[in-house]
Amino acid sequence: MPKKEKDDDPNEKHGPHKRLLSPTQITSYLACPRKWYYEYVMKLPVPEKFALVRGSVVHSVCEEFFRWKPAPGWSYDELVENMSQLAHSLLKDFWADAKVTDKFGDDRWEETEAMIDRFLQLRRWKMEALYDKYKDSSKAWHFTKPKFRELHVVDDELGVQGYIDAVIENEPGDVVLVDYKTSSLYRHSISEEHEVQLYIYALLYEKETGVRPRYVSVEYLLYGQTANYPIRPHILDETRKLVQDIKAKTESKEISDYPANTEYKFCAWCDFRSTCQGKEPVH
Repeated sequence: MPKKEKDDDPNEKHGPHKRLLSPTQITSYLACPRKWYYEYVMKLPVPEKFALVRGSVVHSVCEEFFRWKPAPGWSYDELVENMSQLAHSLLKDFWADAKVTDKFGDDRWEETEAMIDRFLQLRRWKMEALYDKYKDSSKAWHFTKPKFRELHVVDDELGVQGYIDAVIENEPGDVVLVDYKTSSLYRHSISEEHEVQLYIYALLYEKETGVRPRYVSVEYLLYGQTANYPIRPHILDETRKLVQDIKAKTESKEISDYPANTEYKFCAWCDFRSTCQGKEPVH
């Protein structure tokens, strides 16, 4: 999902002498350097989009959901029922807070609610096996709950920071990074740029903790699909070199150093299409 990440303005906390890129910025540059220039150097306004707003709402639901603590002594059925009530209540609250209906109407509400149902189904699938093993609903919840949510990770030397949606630790040293998407695996398959984004999260996590994740798991909440991407040393080395190259290229403030990618598959829908095709703005 093309989410507007918290780290899209990575210099806010670090100041002008600590310029950090985000995974979103890096994949944006890979898609089209000129698009990156318009958004991050010239800071041209970008219209608010439903997909980004909904993505933010759904991510907030997923993050807040795991802050919840089930009541002790609940049966498995009681746990599942209260999980459902919680998630749907959070969706209503965050949807209202973001004024989604006021801005875009409510014709996508049912589809979004179905995403939360898929999110819950994925939780239940993981919990059922543990409950069958331990016959303890509290353990089933605890062992499937992420160790971290919206984990902020930074590599000052590499010049990148990001937020990982969830970190699952199956056992000490056996770590899985989770990325939530509100698009379909089949309608919007992972591109090469998106794979880079996932591996950047792995780089950042290893730098922050000293632990290399086993793989990155992407949960497509529209249809309840999951895709796993193994983490290999040579992939991380290639990703690190790519990030270093982009970091060097984005030091420039000259528009001529940011060529337009005319083969960009979403060029026709780019927010800056009219600017790009018209007279170049004076910088």
